[in-house]
Amino acid sequence: MPIFADRWTETTNSGLRLDEKLFKDLAGEFKEYVTDDLKGKHWWEFADRLPTEHLYFWAWNNIRDRLTESYGIDKTKARLFQEIVETNAKISALNLENNSSRVRLDVDSLNDEFRKKLGVNSARISDFYKICKSRGMLNKSGIWVDFHHQLLFEEAVINSADEDELDSLEKFPSIQLRSTNSIQEFIQAKKIHVESVLSMIGHWMGYSLSFHPKCLRMHADLPQEWDTWTQYSNKHDIVINVATGEES
Repeated sequence: MPIFADRWTETTNSGLRLDEKLFKDLAGEFKEYVTDDLKGKHWWEFADRLPTEHLYFWAWNNIRDRLTESYGIDKTKARLFQEIVETNAKISALNLENNSSRVRLDVDSLNDEFRKKLGVNSARISDFYKICKSRGMLNKSGIWVDFHHQLLFEEAVINSADEDELDSLEKFPSIQLRSTNSIQEFIQAKKIHVESVLSMIGHWMGYSLSFHPKCLRMHADLPQEWDTWTQYSNKHDIVINVATGEES
């Protein structure tokens, strides 16, 4: 995924670089998927938690730790910084015009809430923005605060919104995956919409759904709804010959 691409190069600074804990979380979830027998299951059940969810919480954990360890902010107050940002992201998303998916947070509104709810001064708020930028979460530019990536914004909304609110925010692709009506609407959707969603999920997840042993078989014994993932395996010559157990 592009959102991960600049976080593990040799030149990546320490604040952005992915660490062993995050890789263990991602590996653990992948192992859980590839060892599932998939019996009676739709692939959608394994796509409702994107890798960016792990990245999102990992980055916030690092931000809170930095606030606590280097700036003497207690853990409760550090958590409130995150909650204020998430609530503002949700409110902005709910108030957004229907034909737009670009969301920016108003810096004055955020700063006012930081001061009122946390009792912090301008210098400490500035420190918060610097830490968020160094961790690849937020970037303050003039009168706006932007998320480093659209998917991080959507994770913020998901972490703050209830089910009814999520159902009203299906214009955001990754939120659509988490809404309660998504699977039924997807199944009934037009072919062009289905193909678009499948392409986005493949892109977001690195086509990891294609690497289940059953998807890798030359003659996959899976329902038709799994075709996108089994065909990807065949297209890229990573199928397994069941008779020999060898990759081809």
